[in-house]
Amino acid sequence: MSPATTFKIITAAAALEEGAVRPGDTFHCPGFIKVADRTIRCWYDGGHGSQTFEEVCQNSCNPGFITVGLRLGKDKFYKYINAFGFGQKTGISLPGEELGIQIPQKDATELNIATMSIGQSIAVTPIQLITAASAVANGGVMLKPLLVKTIIGPDGKVLKEFKPEPVRQVISKNTAQTLMNLLTGVVQKGSGKNAFVDGYGSAGKTGTAQVVGPGGYVDGKYVSSFIGFAPADDPQIAALVMVAEPSGTVYYGSQVAAPVFKAVALDTLRYLKVPERLQLEKPKSPFLFEEPKIKVKVPNVVNYPSEEAQSILKNAGFVVQTTGEGNIVGSQVPKGGVEVMSGATVILELHSSGTGTAGEVVVPDLKGLTIKEAGSVLEKLELKFSPAGTGIAVGQQVTPGSKVARGTIITVEFQEDIDVSLPD
Repeated sequence: MSPATTFKIITAAAALEEGAVRPGDTFHCPGFIKVADRTIRCWYDGGHGSQTFEEVCQNSCNPGFITVGLRLGKDKFYKYINAFGFGQKTGISLPGEELGIQIPQKDATELNIATMSIGQSIAVTPIQLITAASAVANGGVMLKPLLVKTIIGPDGKVLKEFKPEPVRQVISKNTAQTLMNLLTGVVQKGSGKNAFVDGYGSAGKTGTAQVVGPGGYVDGKYVSSFIGFAPADDPQIAALVMVAEPSGTVYYGSQVAAPVFKAVALDTLRYLKVPERLQLEKPKSPFLFEEPKIKVKVPNVVNYPSEEAQSILKNAGFVVQTTGEGNIVGSQVPKGGVEVMSGATVILELHSSGTGTAGEVVVPDLKGLTIKEAGSVLEKLELKFSPAGTGIAVGQQVTPGSKVARGTIITVEFQEDIDVSLPD
């Protein structure tokens, strides 16, 4: 599984321990960061602006964490990836435990370090992740995960007891406490507000990862997660909640997984008879991902099949209305390329296919589409697809608007660009 931004706990732990960052250090997020020849975007269009590292954690800010990861450097970053047990078996008493997947240190580039800092370009197992994160709540000591605490006989006597087995001290006790304070702030003030446990408080980190399929990420499929501890001031339990491919329009870890953690943690703490904290301050309001209204260009979907056009516009954040009947977009308002405020309505006028002579179709402008999107559009138009390169479409050999015979091969040029825009 991709740990997504729950892995930012590891980035923060390593950077705090090595002195690469302090909670009060300031960062500026313009909404993106350039690494090598790529642009990695923050989930918050327009950026978070000036913020401390404490606020970087609360906001789950990608440019902030990438800056910290790059400050840490490859050697030190991998030192803590290994120390926290990633790429290794935890030794839990279950068959079939996997190692996870990570880029070999000698092959890792600056771009790899940047993306790993925010939980991309690495795959871990759930037991690895919760074991590593629990070390923070255990004062920096990583313990071997156990399935059973005691075995009790029919007469109530303890037949066998399994005691905690320390593996190693990964970070200092002071660093662990500092990070716990930051993770408590994530729940109290930031993206983890929906994981606050009434009467106990909690600390933790949200995560949202796209599902990987053949050829890359699968559009519209996500895994939402939250990893956390409770009570916040003296952790007694740790839990990792993962929701695979949540249905509906809401899929962020803060909105899907965090409330589940809250419910499970509350029931568990009451079952364990952990005393509640009196007069514990609650978060003042739930954390909502309300992106600011900004100017964006309207995609040109003229000559697209109606279904594909609407999907592309909706994925870009536009509201879509249609007029007329048919399966092809004849015109659109506003026109493609016009700048409007995000969330605007685009009206599509539809007509039936067959705008050219018999057996001819009009080639649409495919610029800005992914390989999957471009292939889907051309397939619906009964045109053959020949991609060149990877990433986002930047050009095509047949001029948009040209009439060609069905079955014509359309070569489309693609160029890579990284857009990590998942919020938590």
